[in-house]
Amino acid sequence: MKGIFFVHPLHMRLLILQQLVEIFPTEEYRQAGIEIEPFTMTKLARYLSFKCKNRLWLSNQDLLTEIGANPEMDLFYQTEQWEHPDVSGGQMPSDIPFFQQLARAIETRDTSIIQADNSNTNWLNRAWSDMDSEDE
Repeated sequence: MKGIFFVHPLHMRLLILQQLVEIFPTEEYRQAGIEIEPFTMTKLARYLSFKCKNRLWLSNQDLLTEIGANPEMDLFYQTEQWEHPDVSGGQMPSDIPFFQQLARAIETRDTSIIQADNSNTNWLNRAWSDMDSEDE
């Protein structure tokens, strides 16, 4: 069928960074907090991020090279935990304590003042129903 993309959620062969990866993710979906049914491409992306994270995202050196910065630059701060602002509700990043602390840390060159107490970066905390719709 032209224009339709089929993926079997319980058996995949993927080529990631020129390496063939074969995945049989039955229990791993549950470990990642993903309900298989109904299967969507968003759930596949979530699973792959859970399973193959280091293969899917650029390394720090690759990121720096991509933006034309010195790949040997020292890392100032890195985290996967922060509080996303609710921009749809009018909240700005500057309203969030995490981003206020990050700004102060950059200004003072002191990352110890950064606290990610109200992290909401885990996709389980997000409503992605608009992305999970197969009709769009």
